[in-house]
Amino acid sequence: TCDACGSTNLKRRADDNEETLKTRLMEYYKKTSPLIGYYYAKGQLSAVDGLAEVDAVADAIAKVLDKA
Repeated sequence: TCDACGSTNLKRRADDNEETLKTRLMEYYKKTSPLIGYYYAKGQLSAVDGLAEVDAVADAIAKVLDKA
């Protein structure tokens, strides 16, 4: 049952499972992790707490972008 609308007419992708998620996450980390060091070394890395409240995250992102 959908938490947002209550519908029970849900369809899942054939590859929507734990193993596929692990594979996708590993691929993501392999391809993006090197970028952290690259941009840090160039002094162009900014951190934003993505676990904060939505408005706080949006404000933090806006401040980073305003500096660019």
